[in-house]
Amino acid sequence: MRLLAPGLVTILSSCATLGAAALTRPMRVPIVGQAPLPHRELEWRTADGLTLRGWLFEPRADTTPRGLVVLVHGKDINRQHFAGEAARFTSRGYRVLAYDQRAHGRSQGERTTYGFREVDDLKRGLDLLQATRVILIGESLGAAVALQTGARDRRVVGVVAGASFSDLPTIVAEHRPVFFSDDVFAQAVTLAEREAGFELSQISPARDAAAIEAPVLLLHGTKDTFIDPSHSQRILANTRRGALVPLEGVGHIDVLLVRESWARIERWFDEAIDPVDAASGS
Repeated sequence: MRLLAPGLVTILSSCATLGAAALTRPMRVPIVGQAPLPHRELEWRTADGLTLRGWLFEPRADTTPRGLVVLVHGKDINRQHFAGEAARFTSRGYRVLAYDQRAHGRSQGERTTYGFREVDDLKRGLDLLQATRVILIGESLGAAVALQTGARDRRVVGVVAGASFSDLPTIVAEHRPVFFSDDVFAQAVTLAEREAGFELSQISPARDAAAIEAPVLLLHGTKDTFIDPSHSQRILANTRRGALVPLEGVGHIDVLLVRESWARIERWFDEAIDPVDAASGS
């Protein structure tokens, strides 16, 4: 047994290291092809010196300026994921920003922090654009970042969150590998927190939802097996002006790729964001 013990320790340590990497190191998916609309390339620096990159789409010239819509992608994807929907908002008079979050696409960085640093990353982008009226539309990780930003930045007048997790400790525990012992799981979490520079308990979109003064639209697929719909239900319970739309038969990755989602988002814009415009027919 004494001969096996060092090998066992090495295996357990390797499992913890791999678990920590899976948590904080996203897969980098490259940008393929061109942006869906004429655009301006945009970049800005984060507080820790990374360069973030994105596309800025300008509103149609025949529209009244309304503000800025920001499209915030999820983990292991990039700004292209649903940037094709930008035309819905440029036709309404909105500028639209689609950008790669840290450690994704063409932005710099190696680790995601689930909002711990991403909230300030987004704030700096809003500062660069001198935005004063902002609507955030996010999916999965991007939805969590949008909710956390909405709780902290009063320029945000609306948040759309597709398939957000309610808090990081819960979703991490739900995705714990079945072969991880309690000790290995605890080691993986501790290592991830140390490497990324934050604690899992600091990340809770559900807790932050209570501080969002703006209207919040939650969307969640009923067939989402990656983030259970109960996460959005917990977020909804803490919102002041929230609504939840269950998307029948929709999974996780397609929560903002189905036509029903965007029809409901546009209706929410008419009802909660630009009600005067909708009433006048303009």
